[in-house]
Order: sequence, then structure tokens, then C-alpha cells
Amino acid sequence: MFERVTFKLNAKKTLYGNWKVPILVTLVNLVVSLIFKAPQIYYRFAYGDGYVSVSSPIFTLLSLIATGIISYASTVFYLSFVENPKTSFLTFLDALNYWLRGVLAILWQTLWIFLWSLCFIIPGIVKAISYSQMFYLLAEYPKMSVKHAMKVSMEITKGYKGHLFMMCLSFFGLLILNTFTFGILSLYINPYMNLSFVNAYKFLKAKALETGRITEEDLKKEF
Repeated sequence: MFERVTFKLNAKKTLYGNWKVPILVTLVNLVVSLIFKAPQIYYRFAYGDGYVSVSSPIFTLLSLIATGIISYASTVFYLSFVENPKTSFLTFLDALNYWLRGVLAILWQTLWIFLWSLCFIIPGIVKAISYSQMFYLLAEYPKMSVKHAMKVSMEITKGYKGHLFMMCLSFFGLLILNTFTFGILSLYINPYMNLSFVNAYKFLKAKALETGRITEEDLKKEF
């Protein structure tokens, strides 16, 4: 049974007394995000809401690429951290060397979510949840291809997309509160959310293996 409350409680237990490195990883995420948002903020304040910068699509693409790289490295870190709360910051830094996996994953994922969103917003949301486990799979299985990770993600989320959606909503209050702290609360929210969803991923993968929707061979494939 999908126990989101248990996943979140276990995340808090793992973080207890071990906040230092997750906060550092979060700070890196926030700084990178701010760097790529800065040009858009500048154009808005300098020229007003009606101004559309010619270079904005470039900034959007660069921001997406940076998000993929940082997300992949963060996922590698949290997958390790959930098993060993003493995981060092070097785990995150080392994962940055595999930046291409993060770039390919975010571009492939975004492309398909965009295409499904053309069929109205709900199909886009459903597919976004279906593809939500890609980064975990790619981080845990370094030889798995991006395309195969998408297929496996779709399999392990079958029957649980509603549960994942409700789990996302369960953080909504904290995210709203974060806006009133100018993002400072992210130092608490991001590690908490990341570990909660890592726990959910481990459950989904275990259930998929147990029910035969995927096999160990599926996880070891290199294509």
C-alpha cells in the first residue's frame, strides 16, 4: 500500500541530525536557479511585462539544461543519502560529471510532456507523473538509457499516479508558505520533499518487481 505519510515520516527521520549536506545541495540548486532566472527578472523590471526578449527562448533552454544536470546530481545524492545519511557533498559533485545523462533526460522528458500537453492540460499532468521516476532510475542504474528509463517509469507508476499526485499536493501548503519567506524555507522543504519522493520511488520499484510488471533484467538493460 502506498503510504505517503510513512514516506514523509521516514524522510524526517533520515534528516534528523543530518541536515548540513542536504542544505548545501539545496543552496547549489537555488543559486543555479537564480542565475538563470536573473535575465528574465531583469527584462521584466527594465522593460515591463509587455516586453518579450529575443533571447528569452535561449535562457529558457539553458535553464532547462541546467535543471536537468542539477536534478540528476541531486537525485544521485539523495538515493545515496537515504541509505547512508553520512553521504558527503562529494557524491553530489561527482554526479555532475555525468551531466549529459541529466541533459538528455530533461530534454526527452520535457518533449513528451509538452506533446501530451497539446492534448489539453490533464493528459500532460498524467504523463508528467508517469515519467516522474526517470531520474531515479537513471541515477540508480547508470547504464540504463533515457528511453528505457521512461518506459520503466511508466510501468512502475501504473496504478499509483493518483497517489503520487496526492503526495505532490500534500506539500502544497509548505510551498505556499515558502513564497512568504522569499525561498528561505526551501532549505527545509527541498531535502524533505526529495527524500520523501525517493522513499516513494523505492516502494514503486519494489512493487513493480513483486507484481512482475518489471524484472531485474529490465533494470539492467543498457538500451
